[in-house]
Amino acid sequence: MKKLSYLSLLSFVLLFHPTPVSAQDFMAQLGAVAVDMEIQSGGRIIHHGPTYIVKRATELTHFMFESAYAVESYHLEFKTNTPIPTTELKGKSIRKFHYIVQFFHANGSLLHTSRLARNMMKRASWPDSEAGKQAKKHYYSLNLLEFPLLLLEDVKTVDIQYVGRN
Repeated sequence: MKKLSYLSLLSFVLLFHPTPVSAQDFMAQLGAVAVDMEIQSGGRIIHHGPTYIVKRATELTHFMFESAYAVESYHLEFKTNTPIPTTELKGKSIRKFHYIVQFFHANGSLLHTSRLARNMMKRASWPDSEAGKQAKKHYYSLNLLEFPLLLLEDVKTVDIQYVGRN
């Protein structure tokens, strides 16, 4: 009986004792693939380091039919020390904020440009900027639903601009 309780205790400790896990190990456990891409905004480097492509569930809303549905799509996820700045368009007729995403080859040639709705990019900041503190880290998740995935094989640099009119 004493042996059984000792084994039970040992099993409990091994199963529930927290072990340190690096970010790469954590992302790999989620099925993410690490890619070596440089992230820019308006030609200025804002991130160079671990970037991941991960499959996630995404909710899409169709306003005309007042319905929502979920799909799986791949996301490009990265973190930066500075937020993606807003590029203000003056004198142009623009109704919504949106992202312009450009993919570049290692030799610098432009592979693809796309305009994405604001809801195709998710952002979280830490600490929260609204709490009166300047955010130190900005985490981004770019939905790749609109892009051919084979394109990513040739991409070395991604330029993301947040465009709108204040």
